[in-house]
Amino acid sequence: MLLIGIAIYSCSDKASKLEGVYVREEPTKNPDSIFITHLKDKHYTIEVRQWKDGQKKFKSTTGTLDKDQIYFENGNSVQVIENNTILAGRVKYLKIE
Repeated sequence: MLLIGIAIYSCSDKASKLEGVYVREEPTKNPDSIFITHLKDKHYTIEVRQWKDGQKKFKSTTGTLDKDQIYFENGNSVQVIENNTILAGRVKYLKIE
């Protein structure tokens, strides 16, 4: 019973570490920030924000975490790499602590 509790805690701890605000490593192009919120189990909501023509624009979608990748409903994905970094294509986003 204790082992099951530890396994559940460690999974939920990893999920909560993924939550947060990420900013583009080189902030010269859009989108400039990603917000990740843990919904339940391996499901997340991801919101991308950017400035375009002086207006704040955003898109939101849900994704599923599987082996350090978050897969979105449209088939795209982002890779979760160490040191609180997300790789979207070739662009790195760093987590704000």
